[in-house]
Formats: sequence, structure tokens, C-alpha cells
Amino acid sequence: MKYVILRPVEPPRICFLKEALNWCAFGSYPTGYWDIYGNDSRENPEEPELFYPPIPDHDEGYTYLSEEQTKMAGLPPDPTYVNLMNDCRPFYRYELDEINERIADGQRLTPEQSVKHDAAKKFRADYDEWLQLHDAYIDQFRTELLLALRKGQLTAHGRKLPHTDRDKARELFDKQESYTESIEPEVIPPEFWVSNFVDWDECSITSPRRAFVWISIEVSKLLERFPPNELIPAEKLSKVGECYAIAERAFAERKKSTANTRGRPALPWDRFYVEVARLYKDNEMPEKKEAAIQHFQTWFEQELGLQASRSAIGQKLKPFFDRLSEA
Repeated sequence: MKYVILRPVEPPRICFLKEALNWCAFGSYPTGYWDIYGNDSRENPEEPELFYPPIPDHDEGYTYLSEEQTKMAGLPPDPTYVNLMNDCRPFYRYELDEINERIADGQRLTPEQSVKHDAAKKFRADYDEWLQLHDAYIDQFRTELLLALRKGQLTAHGRKLPHTDRDKARELFDKQESYTESIEPEVIPPEFWVSNFVDWDECSITSPRRAFVWISIEVSKLLERFPPNELIPAEKLSKVGECYAIAERAFAERKKSTANTRGRPALPWDRFYVEVARLYKDNEMPEKKEAAIQHFQTWFEQELGLQASRSAIGQKLKPFFDRLSEA
């Protein structure tokens, strides 16, 4: 009989806001980044320039979601992860812009540049299309996490920048010869958790009065508020030294039985489309897309008792309004 070996890991004390979101949406457990002294780099950065405001470099915000993570979310494979597995790095947007500028200036591309240009265009098109699906899916989890922070069910800490304008904040850092890591984290008041203020990729909040970066949440509190959906029963595990083992067959059956229980439950879009057809038939469909989105948010809540995000509804309505605008 084959076994799957599970090795205990030491979780970090805190995780960044984006990591908390990825745990809720994709089951990405926060990983500690330890130095030789046992310090987590989130709390004790050794190289301040890597933690220059606003946060550690996040590589243009690429997602790199594994096949298991996208399956859990019901999403197609992540193009950035596919490229990574094929030993191809993603093309940065600025690279495509630079080549397009050369073409606009009348420069002829070499054969190598032409191949790179075609590959970059295809990657950006595929990734941008995939991101629309990703953003529609993750919107629910952003809302849930935001509400938990807004209601005080979770507490987040951030480092308050000396100025809300990033350029001015950098100037002040240069004058003071200090960096973000020299600022002591402080509790972010619940009233600052307004969706328009939050940058999830950057792990920051920028309000008219204050700007917080390196926003973090205690991992233990995060797991209390958003626990795993499914756990392996203790009786199915066998302790082997410092590790645990579970029969591969039992592990595979567990994964198969829970594959459709993680992530956001599918909304009844078939009933949604019936309602769209009825509205058009009865000449009751709102003329403006924003009004239609609002109508269906209310419809989902009142008729079905479900919460549907604006972005998810907007994606479903887009073909209808695009076609009408062409008419």
C-alpha cells in the first residue's frame, strides 16, 4: 500500500493581506520565510531596499496559481503558472509596450524580436482574459475578508507611511535615511476598511488621511475566522516519527469527495439567464448596465437568498450589453 506523507510545518505568526485572501479563496496556506536565526522576513527584513514602500516587490502582481488551486476555484489553468511549468517566464507588460513603440516608430523587428512579440501578445491576451474570470471569482472572498475586518472580527496591522502620496513618502524616507521596516506596525481602525481604499495586490490602504502598507493579519486569528472547509479525520492518520502518513487511496478519495466543496459555491446562473430573458421579453431590462447589475444583486438576494458580486453579474451581462451597443 502506498502512503502520502504529511510533514508538519511551522506557520508564520503573521501573513500579508494578499496571503490571507489567497488562503480564503484558493487554500494557499501562508508559508514562513525564515532566516538562519529563525526570523520571518515579514517581521525582520534584512534587506530594507527589498521592502521599500509600498511593500516587497510583488512581480507585477502575477498570480502563479497551481493546477490544484485553480481546480478548487473552478478556474481554467493560470497562464503564468503554465509558463512557469514550461520553463518560460511571463512577459511583462512593459516588454510588449517597448516592442510596440519600436513598431510605431517604424523600426523593423528582427526575426527573434518578431517571435518574442507574437509570444508576448498571445500571453498578455490569454492572461488578461483569464484575469477577468479570476477577479470575478475572488471578489466574494475580498468582500468577506473586508467585512470581517470592518466589523472587528479580524484585526490587521499596517505600517503608516509618512505621507499618503507615494512619491512624497519616498522623498521623506530618503531625507530621513530610513525605510518602511523602521516604522512600527499599528492597528488599522475598522473604519478604514473601505473597498475603494484597499489595494489587495499591494497589501495597502490609502485613504485621504492615511496610508498603511505591509498590512498583515495574525495567522492563528485568520484560521479561527476562516477555518479549512474539510479536515482529514485523525483516525485515518498514522504518526511516523515527526511526520504523519495517510493511505494514498484514502487521501485521493478525500480529495475527490471534497473537490467541489472548496471555494465559492456555484450560483444558479441558469435561473439568472431565464430572468434575463423574461426582463427583455417584458421590456423591463434596465437600459444601463450598472442599473441591471444592481437589479440582479437585489434579485439574487430576495429571490434566492444568495449574495452575488457585482463583478460576477457584470461578466454575465457583458455579452448582452455589448451586443446591444453594436445595434
